[in-house]
Amino acid sequence: INIPNEALKDAIKVYDYMFENFVVTNIDVIEYPKVNFKRKIFSQTIEIPSLQVLLPQTMDPNEIVHVYEFNSDLKVPIAKDTVIGQHKLYYDDELLGTVDLLINEKLGIDPLYYGAWGIGTLTAMLVLVVVIKRKQRS
Repeated sequence: INIPNEALKDAIKVYDYMFENFVVTNIDVIEYPKVNFKRKIFSQTIEIPSLQVLLPQTMDPNEIVHVYEFNSDLKVPIAKDTVIGQHKLYYDDELLGTVDLLINEKLGIDPLYYGAWGIGTLTAMLVLVVVIKRKQRS
């Protein structure tokens, strides 16, 4: 490889500077956001992966601000692995990184449950009608 000696020295200086002054930090989620879907609060159903960011060694990771922004058009049912928003990390009003928020499980109406509930209600109404008709005949 024909790399000029000065260019190689400059690259090594940058490399050394980065290792001396910066550290890759794993940011884990401590508190899950609360999301309101149809008057039910869900939190653990949201998947928030850890985020790795490059921080100056002088920066305190505890001062990172977590902001959760949810899509405004969310409606149930929501399929598993749907992106419902973003998790943004800020330090001194500077955006450090963004990661998608995903649903871990399907949320919303289960047609089998409501179908069974509807059949049960219909059956109860039919039984009630039959009982009333029999009482009227007697």
